[in-house]
Amino acid sequence: MYEDLVKRLREPCQYENCVLCKEAADAIEKLIEVIQNHDFLKSLIKPRWIPVTEQKPPLPEDEDVCYVQVIGAVKGRKEAEPVLYSRAYRLRDGKRVRIERFVGDGEVLEVTHWMLMPEPPKEES
Repeated sequence: MYEDLVKRLREPCQYENCVLCKEAADAIEKLIEVIQNHDFLKSLIKPRWIPVTEQKPPLPEDEDVCYVQVIGAVKGRKEAEPVLYSRAYRLRDGKRVRIERFVGDGEVLEVTHWMLMPEPPKEES
């Protein structure tokens, strides 16, 4: 998909001594390289099942209580389902403890793999 764009950008430009097209082609190639070498970014382009032992769903670090909805493969269940991955802090024995877990239907779930939710369809106007 992007190979054709890069190829066209590398063709001689109509403006003499223009470096903008070459720099744009270089930037696109660099972004493709970065994405291909980063599992999470790759999953944004081509969804894949990510083992929770490899990586947990991304949560913002600057919020104490937060969650993200993902599709989870729950241990012991035959079908994947939407679940929440959440983080909160609690006091336990006077110490602040970070709690991260998958939840669904009011219960804590043992999720083995997850993937990002697809974008919702755009409404036609």
